[in-house]
Amino acid sequence: MKCERPRSQLTLCLDRGEDWLEVDCEMRARGSAVQVCREVERTERDLFLSGKRQGLRVDDIGGAVLFSCRQVPAAMFNYATGISSRPADLNGLLDEIEGFYARLNLPPRIAITPLSRPIDLRSRLLKGGYGESSTSDVMTVESQAARRRPRTGVKVRPLRRGQVEAFSTIFNTAFKIRASLRGAFARFWRSAVFESDPRLRIYLATLEDKPAGIGLIFFGEKAAGLYSVATQPGHRGRGVATNLVLQAVQDAFTSRAKFVYLYAPRRSRARMMYRSLGFTSKYIRSVYSLHRSINRVT
Repeated sequence: MKCERPRSQLTLCLDRGEDWLEVDCEMRARGSAVQVCREVERTERDLFLSGKRQGLRVDDIGGAVLFSCRQVPAAMFNYATGISSRPADLNGLLDEIEGFYARLNLPPRIAITPLSRPIDLRSRLLKGGYGESSTSDVMTVESQAARRRPRTGVKVRPLRRGQVEAFSTIFNTAFKIRASLRGAFARFWRSAVFESDPRLRIYLATLEDKPAGIGLIFFGEKAAGLYSVATQPGHRGRGVATNLVLQAVQDAFTSRAKFVYLYAPRRSRARMMYRSLGFTSKYIRSVYSLHRSINRVT
């Protein structure tokens, strides 16, 4: 088949079928995802380093970054990312990661992103007894994209000390925190408010002067990460989450962030809301948890 497109477009014509491989678009998208991913992981490292008083910890093993919080053994605080290994070295690296979390009595969790190597990491994790536990779109917004006006009647303000219990109640309900972890989370949020890093801002939204929603944002060097956006079930559909996100985005760009990112679970209604506020998907982040048993070290 003869290629009729000009070579200046960097477009490669394939002889099988009528498919075109748009090399320029694919390379640009890949490059953009890698750049965003690097900045997201740099920001999350700074977030964990800022939370030492709350028990957050950052360790490096073989170039991988291991996040942990023994005081709160929940998935959101305990996972490894940034694995970039030669195929021949991967098994040894995974053994070290599994041993690290075993010493903390925590199950190993591995995040796969555009930075992950080798390219068959996913299949090797599955063969090694891991299973996919979550998959999210990493979505970002730049300042010029967030133009929607906030809904009236919803007030969003920084969380005060006397409101930690209200925040915890909404968090536990929205994210279905099991009873055995609720005390640990309550202590964590109380410490985060009392001894907060100035780069961390925790929000409580009210509707008719009643607690209705929560969220928090961390201001990194170039990016700001938006986390734990949630609404009380009885107040959904009334603009609570919308106002929370708009306030957080406004605060982020006031602090001169280049972009704001968040994790949106795939096939969730939240993704549509974020899109309506100007967020676009940049890459997929999947987390794999080890299902087979390993020797625990006490």
